[in-house]
Amino acid sequence: MINVLQRRPLVGLLLLVILNLFLLSVQVRTQDGQLLLRATGLLAITPVVAIIHAVSSGVSGTVRNIADFRTIRESHRTLTTENRRLKLEIARLRALELAVGREKRNSRLLEYYSFETLPAAILMRRIPSLADHLVINAGTRDGIDLDSAVITPEGIVGRVLVASAISSEVELLVDVNAAAGAVLDGSRIMGVVQGDGTGLLRLNFISSTENVEPGELVVSSGTDRIYPKGLPIGTVVSAIRDGVYQEIHVKPTVDYSRLDEVEVVLKKP
Repeated sequence: MINVLQRRPLVGLLLLVILNLFLLSVQVRTQDGQLLLRATGLLAITPVVAIIHAVSSGVSGTVRNIADFRTIRESHRTLTTENRRLKLEIARLRALELAVGREKRNSRLLEYYSFETLPAAILMRRIPSLADHLVINAGTRDGIDLDSAVITPEGIVGRVLVASAISSEVELLVDVNAAAGAVLDGSRIMGVVQGDGTGLLRLNFISSTENVEPGELVVSSGTDRIYPKGLPIGTVVSAIRDGVYQEIHVKPTVDYSRLDEVEVVLKKP
């Protein structure tokens, strides 16, 4: 350093002046008593800090928003599941209430209406060559058996036709090979509903002497030992007296085109 100062006196003088100014600036204070160097340094780095803070806040805010969205989505899923369960419970209690009001002896009524269900999502809405069949994401390891009833809060969907360990094929009630014991909810006349391949159901074995009105609700009778008693099946859209039995068409209460999730009735041990 000494050699540099000796060979280049102007450079040395300049360095000494800069050093002196720096030492003086360290001691200089602003009018409000702050050190000028610290105040100036803070002013200089503030834009950088502000940018870093903005970026950091944006990233953390995005992370929080993602976390909040996931929480809201989980809460919505939980509430949806609970809502479906409560709708099923309401439908079951209404059916039980009507049955209790009709029956003088009701010692075995609770057996008909006490059942547990398992929620399942639909994996495939249509199976090739089997338009009125679908696949759900639950199987034998979940307690599902052949002929397990598949329902929604709106009514009967169908039954399990094939079950693997992790999935099941469901035959919809509107399939031409499907059937269920049924009863007209108002008159209590019993018959059998069967799919007709058009998206509607036929209510068979209702005598032409009986009075059946459009709009009358058809519910499950429980006589098939598959579907719980008293669940909605559909409403009568037409009734034509034709020979011994009427030709009765029923519109299902379940909208099969909008199914996303179903409930599978678990069989009792």
